[in-house]
Amino acid sequence: MRSFCAFFAMSLGPLGWLIISEVYPLRVRGIGASIGSLSHWLWNAVVAYTFLTMVGRFGPARTFWLFALVGVVGLVWGYHNIPETKGHSLEQVEEHWMKGGRPREL
Repeated sequence: MRSFCAFFAMSLGPLGWLIISEVYPLRVRGIGASIGSLSHWLWNAVVAYTFLTMVGRFGPARTFWLFALVGVVGLVWGYHNIPETKGHSLEQVEEHWMKGGRPREL
C-alpha cells in the first residue's frame, strides 16, 4: 500500500491538478480545468469500482502493486510528455505549443 501511495503522490495524483495552471493559456484554462477534473474523477471512479473485485481476485498486496505499477508508468509518461515550465511565462508556453513544439523542448 505504501508503494501505491508513494507512486500515486509523485505521478498521477497531482499531475492533473498542477498541469492545468501551467500549460493552458488563460482563454482555454476553464475548459482545460473542467476536462482535467472530469478525467481525474472518472479515473478515481474506475479505481473505486474495481478495487474490491481486484482484491478478491488477486489479494491486497498484488492489487496495490498493480496500482503502484500504474503510478510508475504515469511517472515515466509524465517525465516524457509534460514540459518543465519553470522560468517560462504562460505566453512562452503558449507560443511553444502554437509552433508545434514537443514537451521536452520547452
